[in-house]
Amino acid sequence: VFSNCIAHANWSLPSVASMLSGTHPTYHGTGLHNEVFPNEIKSVPARLSEVGYHTAGLSFNGYVNESTGLDSGFDQFQWLHKGNLLRGAGVKTTLKYLWLLRQHSAGYTLGSTRKHSTDFIVREVAKQWLQSMTERQPYFLFIHMTAAHRPYYPPIPYQDRYADTFEVSEELLDFVLD
Repeated sequence: VFSNCIAHANWSLPSVASMLSGTHPTYHGTGLHNEVFPNEIKSVPARLSEVGYHTAGLSFNGYVNESTGLDSGFDQFQWLHKGNLLRGAGVKTTLKYLWLLRQHSAGYTLGSTRKHSTDFIVREVAKQWLQSMTERQPYFLFIHMTAAHRPYYPPIPYQDRYADTFEVSEELLDFVLD
């Protein structure tokens, strides 16, 4: 638990680079004057790996992936995105996500997929990884979720229970958040 947290930047690329290196954006430059995390800076996962930790990183954020170098030092890393969902999360997890869509998301829509909670998939994959990692003590697991990056649409059971007297529209939420 941290009582005082300060973000190093207002977007993911430099912030995550700072978290994974223990340095400021002015030092690593990622997101400022370079778009890729520098090879010459040893990441926290790399340092932990050197002292016997199994390190794993899981992300659904397009800035936290192999192309930006933020997979640096991880023994195991997976960037999940809609193009690799079946391969990255597996058929069973993807089917579970779809089956429980009304429980963890605002329901199915062909319009805005922002109503679909992708963090469910990240949590499910993380649980699978944790089960396998407990055999390889010690371990370090970094998970980057994206729910904080988009408007909040309550799952249907919570809409029915707590918000049945007013309508929550996508236009209203977009207006409030813009």
